[in-house]
Amino acid sequence: MILRSGRSPIAPMDGMFRPTYYLRAYLGLKEEGYLSQEQQDLCEKAVERSIGAITEYLDWGPQNRGMIKALNLSLAAKAFPKNAKASHWGKLGKLMAEENIEQWSIEDAQIYLPVWLDAYIMYQDYFGSEEALLTPQMRFYYDYIKKLTTPLGVIPDFGDARWMNSTEAYICCMERAATLTGDGQLRYTARLLWEKYCECTGDEAGYAAFDKLKNITFLADAMQYRDEAFAEKPLFFTSAQVPDDLIGKKYRLGGGEGEDVRFLFLNYRDEGNYAFLPRQYIRETIVVSHEKTHHGHGDENAVIQLQAGHSILLHDAGYRETKDAKGALPGHYRADFFHNKMVIRSGAPKQEQSLLPFFAQEPEYNRVCTEKIYFSQFDIFDVARTRIHDEKHKAVQDRTVVYFKQHGFYLVCDTVTAMQDGIFTAAGLYYGQEVSQIQKGIFKSQIKYIASDDDEKAYQNDPAYHLKLVFAPNALCITDTAATRRNYQHETAVFQCFSGHLKKGQTVTTACLLMPQKEGGPEECPRLEFLPIVQEDKGYGVRIAWQGHTWLLTDKLDLDWGNIYPEKRPVSTAASAGIDYGNVYTDAVFSFAELFGNRIQYRLLDATQYSYAGKVLFQTPETDMIQPDMSLKRRASRWNKWYDEQILTKE
Repeated sequence: MILRSGRSPIAPMDGMFRPTYYLRAYLGLKEEGYLSQEQQDLCEKAVERSIGAITEYLDWGPQNRGMIKALNLSLAAKAFPKNAKASHWGKLGKLMAEENIEQWSIEDAQIYLPVWLDAYIMYQDYFGSEEALLTPQMRFYYDYIKKLTTPLGVIPDFGDARWMNSTEAYICCMERAATLTGDGQLRYTARLLWEKYCECTGDEAGYAAFDKLKNITFLADAMQYRDEAFAEKPLFFTSAQVPDDLIGKKYRLGGGEGEDVRFLFLNYRDEGNYAFLPRQYIRETIVVSHEKTHHGHGDENAVIQLQAGHSILLHDAGYRETKDAKGALPGHYRADFFHNKMVIRSGAPKQEQSLLPFFAQEPEYNRVCTEKIYFSQFDIFDVARTRIHDEKHKAVQDRTVVYFKQHGFYLVCDTVTAMQDGIFTAAGLYYGQEVSQIQKGIFKSQIKYIASDDDEKAYQNDPAYHLKLVFAPNALCITDTAATRRNYQHETAVFQCFSGHLKKGQTVTTACLLMPQKEGGPEECPRLEFLPIVQEDKGYGVRIAWQGHTWLLTDKLDLDWGNIYPEKRPVSTAASAGIDYGNVYTDAVFSFAELFGNRIQYRLLDATQYSYAGKVLFQTPETDMIQPDMSLKRRASRWNKWYDEQILTKE
């Protein structure tokens, strides 16, 4: 790559990625006495011309280019201390590195997380201290990568990503982190990633991988970092937050082993309220109109990956396409409508205009704010709900995902709440390659391969499982498919879409079962329907009937509903905050019940009471609650979590 700048008319190499390897090699060869003075002088000229570009465009902040350039400047000063610019390089490199020490990365991308982390580790090894590798932030990122790793041995392709890209960098970082912390699970993570990478090269021993890796230095460093003094400790791929709801803002739902494993990975990361100046600098200096600053996508509340056994059933959108995009819609592939998520727009498509081109009229990134409402685990299911506050489109969007542990499928419920009167279009998209309709509202989707930028069939997917999508009937919505180019290949979106007028506070909810199924498996489809509700727009309920099971789920949307005592605590009562879902009456934020003849098992989140068919099954006791004026009022307090089984009627 040749760069031209005012200071460096012709640069032998780019000023960002290549100098790191070049300078490290130079330092090693010089130390061993392999370079003549003439060769050293030639190397110095090459580096000086290449490094010059960095000083004209610094690209600072806690992100991969900022840390890499800081490392390159510092290495150049170390390699050529007598150069007239060495002092300037060293000073600038140190100042740029300080922007990363004890800081949270501003990137949300599979490719660039380990690139930034590796440069940070390398800088500390050369110029810093081991203590800087054990800060709370660094320990966070070590744990983050461990929890990002899937049972398949890959990192989900969130943000700017290509399938299994940067795996060698992740391996390197995990080996260094394992040696630093003595954490056997980090060592296990590195091996799991390595084994999958070797499998994809077709060489069991892994030697062929060295020929195919773009950067062998990551693996060379990993071998140096590895410490055989302590044993690996296996990972357990159960449901978990990844790793929190402030910085990572991701979660996984799943469990099982081998062919029975299930793994759903969801990202709800927004830009966040930190690192204001570095983000602002990037927005004002490079073209990032389609990005969530930085290197992120419009993928809030998107299912990034769904895995069953060794089969990938849903995956993410891919990086920008560097070759001819061959008719891809604008914003490829960072825009929100390229992701497995609910997409919202103001207005409606024009007559004869199809859905995706309508969405593509807004390809730029829309800055939203996200938050976790709840994440909870029970014996037979795990559940999570996350929320998007969309100021641009004057809407709030909630996504609730329920994982049925014993049956290995997922219920995804999406709700859009209007924050003002207007016309809204909202559609929940799920992308696949070979998509067909089984019957009304039920589709089959399968992924044969996952492309990369330079290879349309880079990863051959295991065909053992396909995905069955079962939508709840909804008179307000249409259910259909739409084809487009996504992730460097042709794919098809299955969607359920609402387009119409909503008043402030009105809601639209869609529900879809994501059911991994083996070829030749049972053809019976569950019956999925919404429960009747008296307090319209305050919540929703879903009934699922399948193979002799009947499940009833409720989700309270308006969490302020029933607050009649704003000056007192608690501010509501069971009577004021309860919602009537037909046979179910409860003020629970979330409830899950299964019927067994004359018995009912129920599980609750944040509730004071739960009734079925007029019978009160759960009621928290009243207690004296102190008020602002120090008086006492008797109120029932909310219990965060409860479960029980009761008999409804005598047989």
